[in-house]
Amino acid sequence: MRVSIITFASLIVCSMVAGSLAILPFDSIFGGDNPENAENLANPNEDLIQDLMADVENDPDNVDAILLLANVMGNSGRLSEAIPYYEHALGVAPDDASVRLDFARALADGGLQRDAELQFERALEMQPDNQEAMYYLADLYLAWNPSRVEDAVALLEQSIAIYPDAFIAERAQRQLDSLSAAPPSDTSLGSPEADD
Repeated sequence: MRVSIITFASLIVCSMVAGSLAILPFDSIFGGDNPENAENLANPNEDLIQDLMADVENDPDNVDAILLLANVMGNSGRLSEAIPYYEHALGVAPDDASVRLDFARALADGGLQRDAELQFERALEMQPDNQEAMYYLADLYLAWNPSRVEDAVALLEQSIAIYPDAFIAERAQRQLDSLSAAPPSDTSLGSPEADD
């Protein structure tokens, strides 16, 4: 029964996609000779970024707008351009742990592990029971080279203890389970290669 439902749902999704493609001109899908289409395909968030930049320019103290702009830039592979916006958001709201957490995650995704660690630690100084900060700092330590498994395990266990029924606690438990199933590795405190 379950397989039938999944198959039926897949067919519906495929037919919706096919229907959408059937009404679009071929050139609009693949850009044609229009350089503007090629630019939009290369930078699909460009229009959104420009709109958000205008919002921030109109209200430079709007932390939500600044943070949204920084996050969209960071997620678009433009971390070096996003960093000043994260820093600006921190200047406007220095005590907002969620700003530091977003900044830390962007830095971690960009391979700036030492900087990410600092922002995660600052978020935890502000909110010692911040389950997300613990989880993502543990994730960072697992990505360290060599991995900082002992530090990560301690943080994962702490994050589970805070809110055991939370989704992030489930993710932390899965991480712990996968670590206990993995063969032992070097757990010495190392430094990340990306920042050296």
